[in-house]
Amino acid sequence: MIEPAVSASAAPGLRRRALRTLCWMLGLAAGHFLVVLGCLALAKTGGEIAGIWYANAALLVAMLKLPQLPRLPLLALALLGNTLANLEFGDSLNVALSLAACNAAEIAVALGVLGMTRARRALHDVPRAFLDYACIALAVPVVPAALAAAAIRSAAGPAFETSWLQWWTGDAMGYLLLLPIALMPFEGTTRRYLNGARAEEFLTIAAGTWIVSFVALTRFDHPFIVMQLPLVVAALRLPLFGTYVVALCTVLLALLLADAGMLHVQPTAGTVAAATLNLYSGLIFGFPMTLALLMEGQRRKQRETAEREQRWRFAVAGTGQAVWEYDAAKAEVSCWPQSAFGAVSAAAPQSFSLDAWCQRLHEEDRDRVRAELAAAVRAERTFDTHYRLLGASGEIMQIRAVATRACDAEGRCVRLIGTEADVSDTVRLTAQLFEEKELMRVTLHSIGDAVIATNAQGLISFMNPTAERLTGCLLWEALDRNIEEIFHLRDLDKQVDIDNLVRDALDARMPTGGQYHATLANRSGDSYEVSTTVTPICNPLGTVLGAVVVFQDITHARTLQRELAFRATHDVLTGLPNRFEFERVLGECLEYAHAGREHAVCFIDLDRFKIVNDTAGHAAGDALLRELGDMLMQAVRGSDLLARLGGDEFGLILVDCPLAKAVAVCEKLLTQIRAFRFSWSGQIFEIGASFGVVRMDRESPEVGEIMSQADVACYTSKAQGRNRVTVYHSADNVATDQHREILRAAGLREALAEQRFRLFAQSIHSAQRQEDAPTRYEVLLRLMDADGNILGPGAFIPAAERYDLMGEIDRWVIRRTLGPLGARIAAQPGLQLAINLSANSLDDPSFADFLHAELAASELPPDRLCFEITETALINHLSNAHKVLGALARHGCRVALDDFGSGLSSFNYLKQFKVNYLKIDGCFVRGLQPYGADHAILESINDIGHKLGAETVAECVETRAVASLLAAMGVDYLQGYAFSRPQPLEAILDSLEQRPLQSATVVALERAA
Repeated sequence: MIEPAVSASAAPGLRRRALRTLCWMLGLAAGHFLVVLGCLALAKTGGEIAGIWYANAALLVAMLKLPQLPRLPLLALALLGNTLANLEFGDSLNVALSLAACNAAEIAVALGVLGMTRARRALHDVPRAFLDYACIALAVPVVPAALAAAAIRSAAGPAFETSWLQWWTGDAMGYLLLLPIALMPFEGTTRRYLNGARAEEFLTIAAGTWIVSFVALTRFDHPFIVMQLPLVVAALRLPLFGTYVVALCTVLLALLLADAGMLHVQPTAGTVAAATLNLYSGLIFGFPMTLALLMEGQRRKQRETAEREQRWRFAVAGTGQAVWEYDAAKAEVSCWPQSAFGAVSAAAPQSFSLDAWCQRLHEEDRDRVRAELAAAVRAERTFDTHYRLLGASGEIMQIRAVATRACDAEGRCVRLIGTEADVSDTVRLTAQLFEEKELMRVTLHSIGDAVIATNAQGLISFMNPTAERLTGCLLWEALDRNIEEIFHLRDLDKQVDIDNLVRDALDARMPTGGQYHATLANRSGDSYEVSTTVTPICNPLGTVLGAVVVFQDITHARTLQRELAFRATHDVLTGLPNRFEFERVLGECLEYAHAGREHAVCFIDLDRFKIVNDTAGHAAGDALLRELGDMLMQAVRGSDLLARLGGDEFGLILVDCPLAKAVAVCEKLLTQIRAFRFSWSGQIFEIGASFGVVRMDRESPEVGEIMSQADVACYTSKAQGRNRVTVYHSADNVATDQHREILRAAGLREALAEQRFRLFAQSIHSAQRQEDAPTRYEVLLRLMDADGNILGPGAFIPAAERYDLMGEIDRWVIRRTLGPLGARIAAQPGLQLAINLSANSLDDPSFADFLHAELAASELPPDRLCFEITETALINHLSNAHKVLGALARHGCRVALDDFGSGLSSFNYLKQFKVNYLKIDGCFVRGLQPYGADHAILESINDIGHKLGAETVAECVETRAVASLLAAMGVDYLQGYAFSRPQPLEAILDSLEQRPLQSATVVALERAA
């Protein structure tokens, strides 16, 4: 399933690469054809075969520079172009094909030979490579030249020897002149060699060479000897690339002058005369290039020698040492690099007289070092000493110097050669090590952890004061005693003594002890919970030297940990297990139930508890919960689990209790709760409770489903009048409906997270067919279930309203409409959208701020939006409605009062709010008859709405007859199935973008027709 997708995604890239390759091939083929035509034009004009044949060499260079192009198709295209060019100049088809085949075979052979000899290496790397390349250039055209000469001779052309020589020299010179373009690495050459002073030198030599060559070619009978002089200068002065450019341009100059008939060269008789210009061109190009290659090799050797020397100097400098030499005859000291003198340099050695060098030494070391130097010269001792040196900035450096004697043929020491290193860090580290050792001793006496050190036999060698306090034994008493006599541990989990803890660590050579939960009993009878680690001490060879035992008093930490563990599983207020512990125990009981035991789960929700909180305060509510929890704990068995799940909800697990007995227990508990009287500050409070009971047996579902069923049963008790016990049965319609609605609410949260809501829209049409009426739509919401089916609002809106999800859904609709779709809606002139707001949004204090932020961030102008609020939501949330409507008015949004006429006080509340539209409830529109009661009500609503400055919209218009009655009545807009059904909003926008925007009236007329 993955490979086709990958192939499909990669297909556009492959097509682009294939098209690019095809363009390159066609371009090269066309270029080759033009070059062949040019060469043939030069050849045919003079009546001979071309003097220098560039076509083969040019195509070979292109194929070498573009190795990604397929070679066989290129050779085929070259064959075709060569044939067409020869036909163009009057050759017969047989001759044209023969010559083209010779050229194609020659290119193929050259490619193969270059690949086998690896001649594509940069020529300046190995001068020998140029000779290999020159041999290839001379050898490859031999056989194709013979075949071509035979083909030309068969067509009554010149003599075989003349044709062969001209073909061979012309092709060889073409390769010799152009192949360096493919074989020489020119990357960065212009930047390296043709800038600044080098550019001036290049231009000067090049101009001089071309001027001398022009004069020699046009004035002298034997110009090529004169031309070599400036070319030799170019080879000696310029890099390989510069020499190549000068030589190539000089050859081209000779060819241009020859073509123009301006050469002043003595003619040559015989067969060789046909190739005279080619041979001279080879001399012009070959000699300076050969000399340039030799010079380049020499320069490379010099650079490599300099780089090796520089690397050696820097390598010595990188070690932090200096090489020094003492000349006994001159009494002179030389150093390089100068790292020991406060600087790092790879320059030549710096020399000092012995006296000047000794002045740099510390005054306490001068005489000693001078004496040791003299003794080493006399061979009385080796020179290996330590002295202090004054650095360049006045600091004192610690220097260690060693040297060996260099003697002459008679055995006399002429110099000492050695190295000196700055060991200031080593000396400083030695001092720091001593300080740290002392610091460690003081630290071990000061830290709160107890530390005991032993030798390899487990005998105590050190104890810090904390260890003395915890063990009850002083250091002088414990020295050289076995640690087992002083340090006694007992495993609290297994209730056994822990023996040989130190010996086990010494034998294993690994830290041990961290896994124990143990107590330490000292000689005074006190005990402490401790955390212990035993770490063996080994030398670099792995020999065990001893062990260090570190232990901490964690008695207080363990107490806190047990308290935190209790708090994690119990309710802080009542001391009862919390929801987390309840669910854990419920999971264990469920496993037993699946094995055949029967339990019962009960949810208890207190009634009228809020009255206590509101009347007497939260302190009274907390006291009530504590007293009630104690009472319920006394009423259940010790094997049962009573937990506070949160707020005024309790959970009860009745272990090994059949359902009938569980109901009886719950009835008894309900009676006790109803009889319970809570007294606070002279007030007496009565409370009640609603019970929901679920049986747990082999068929019971997972923990989450069981708790959901118990919650449904408890909710059903509340819905049926409270103060009762309800048992959950899957066949119970009421409980099942409640459960289905809870699950649907959970599914809505999942749908929001997975973005499975869809925006639909239904058009709103002008009843009076006004041409300038804006295009209006009401945004509607649909839900796509897990199977991909689209659900209408009746399937999820009730659950969303009951479980306070409509606010989140409203926000999703607003974000989606104003965000991703905002730019597309704004691009349609006159398009207006109506968005519904629920009671949840009106009741949300933060909704107005959210709406302000979304409108400010959207590209859609606020005056293109209309927000619809139902009459019931408006009446039930007057204060918040004022705030939201005010925010909408400030932004310029329109407001519509939806379902108008269904409330009890519609006209009264209409006077309190400024709305732009009245949407008449559909109950008055469906089945509208002339002069009926609905007709009179509609006329009344329409007239009053107009008098208050609002336009009217009739919903649920399902027939054209009803639409006509409403239009005659003066209703402004119509909405219903008579005009259109809801469609996906994006599809509507697609259709609007594909044609010019039409008014609602024109659309209505088109549909009516």
